Amino acid sequence: MDDSERSGGQSSQPALRRWECACGDRPVLFATYDDRGEIRIKFRDRFFFVQGRVRAICPRCGAEHVLDLRARDAGPVKAPGG
Repeated sequence: MDDSERSGGQSSQPALRRWECACGDRPVLFATYDDRGEIRIKFRDRFFFVQGRVRAICPRCGAEHVLDLRARDAGPVKAPGG
């Protein structure tokens, strides 16, 4: 019996969350991220693993989205110049 069977089928891996734009009937997926702050981006046949802050432009609606996992850990973030 492995660890996932002992824990009721739950693995020790952190849960992945989706970062997406809900501009249409089907959301546009930008990346997935977990509670540890690791962001996983798939681009064509490549995978990028980053931490911190990522900006994306939705190819469908053109809106800019920012995922900043640093702000979650550090508390409130001040605006530049203020």
